[in-house]
Amino acid sequence: MDFLRKALLPVGCALLQTVSVGTGLPDRSPGSAAVAALLGIASGLALFARARAPFIALAATVVGYVAQLLVGGPALPVAVSVMVFVVGRGYTIEGSSPEHSPTWRAGALLGALLGVVAPLQVAGLGFEAAAYGLMCSVSGAAGLLVALKSGRDQQRRTELVMAERLRIARELHDVVGHGMGAITVQAGAARMAVAVGALDDATASLRDIEAAGRSVLREVRWLVTLLREEEHHGLRDLPDLVGNARRSGLDVTLEVDGDLGDVPAAAGEAAYRIVQEALTNVLRHAPGKEAEVAVRVADTLELEILDRGEAVGPASDVEEGNGLRGMRERAVSAGGVLSAGRTSTGRWAVHAELPLGRS
Repeated sequence: MDFLRKALLPVGCALLQTVSVGTGLPDRSPGSAAVAALLGIASGLALFARARAPFIALAATVVGYVAQLLVGGPALPVAVSVMVFVVGRGYTIEGSSPEHSPTWRAGALLGALLGVVAPLQVAGLGFEAAAYGLMCSVSGAAGLLVALKSGRDQQRRTELVMAERLRIARELHDVVGHGMGAITVQAGAARMAVAVGALDDATASLRDIEAAGRSVLREVRWLVTLLREEEHHGLRDLPDLVGNARRSGLDVTLEVDGDLGDVPAAAGEAAYRIVQEALTNVLRHAPGKEAEVAVRVADTLELEILDRGEAVGPASDVEEGNGLRGMRERAVSAGGVLSAGRTSTGRWAVHAELPLGRS
């Protein structure tokens, strides 16, 4: 099936470029008609190489078209137009290898356009030259627009990843700095307690040192896991995220209602990042290090992350930091809404609702 899908475009172009050859011209000899048909088929089948060798395939379609024109008359340059789009779509401003540089691609596109228009103009077929030149130009422009959008999307993804890594690096610095500061203070207190013979106070300080060390190790392990992640994630990766949180010392449960695979990529990635940030906040700030994650996939995607630890502070005590703002921005970017705060029992809860784009 995969081969048939890949063969559909080359075969279709071959047929179009074959049946359209010499349209409107006087009858040709059987020999020239047969040769023109074979050239049209060859031009179309050259598209099989469009992914592996786009420039070679482009050159082959142009040569095939010109030869077809000389033998049997003008034909629709559908194969050339497809390859102009493919080459234009691969245009990049940065990071191109020398053989695929922007200058090389621009030259190839211009050469293909001239290869279609010039022979028609020389043959006195001005109308066909204008029409087919416009056809190739539109195909090339469409490819360049797709490349431009792809480049912008890639740049935005890179910026988001860099911002995420910078945030995690700052949190890592804060975690290590705070933890090591506490350990240093308690170590000094233990030393002074031992010096005056207060062994009970020294033991208490050592316990505090142990607790601070475990807390630092737990948070560092979690943050290092985040740094090792790939760029894109979806809801299918949510069980792995929860597993990493458990290995980092968080007692977390996951409840799923619906098919995680039935969620669009944009909503899935936003939901994944919201859960990730919520678990990070529980790990860093919740006293009990316990959480519940509930996901419901229906007409919309609903998320709820609840801190099951001991209630601390009044229900109205809500402080919005960078993590909560980031979660809210993730939800808004996916067209949804997010609310966070303490429940009536004093537990911290994050609730998000994201659209699935269904009519």
